[in-house]
Amino acid sequence: MVQIRHFQDSDFSELLKIDRACFEPGIAYDEVALDYFVRQIYSHTLVLVIDSKIAGFGIAAISRHRARRPTGHIITLDLLERVQGQGHGRSLLRRLEAKLEQDGAAEIVLEVDARNTQAIGFYQKMGYLEKQRLRNYYGTGKDALRMGRLLEGQT
Repeated sequence: MVQIRHFQDSDFSELLKIDRACFEPGIAYDEVALDYFVRQIYSHTLVLVIDSKIAGFGIAAISRHRARRPTGHIITLDLLERVQGQGHGRSLLRRLEAKLEQDGAAEIVLEVDARNTQAIGFYQKMGYLEKQRLRNYYGTGKDALRMGRLLEGQT
């Protein structure tokens, strides 16, 4: 059985393990950073559960500090390798996008490791376009691509 549900405090240690399995040191979040993101006032953390085991999660937040409509931000989308390519990432991302749209976002942005061609291809298939290259975003020599997409009905 597959379920996408809201984060619960008891999920935290498993989410930390999954993030460390998905990303190399320096890109993976440490305990303090992950705790900050899952508990932000304007954030949504959704957890993918397959057969009663956590297999992934996503965090998104809304930026409310601008005069124009808020911008949504996909902070992370983590799936264990064993469940990738089965449509779970698509489902999780679309649910996060829906949450951000409910919060009033007109656009959603994210950052992805410029070396991660699999993730870049996934985001492109999901309608995201490259906006800019962020030099040394993940450390020296580790660039990111900022990608974004307008939500339906936006120009």
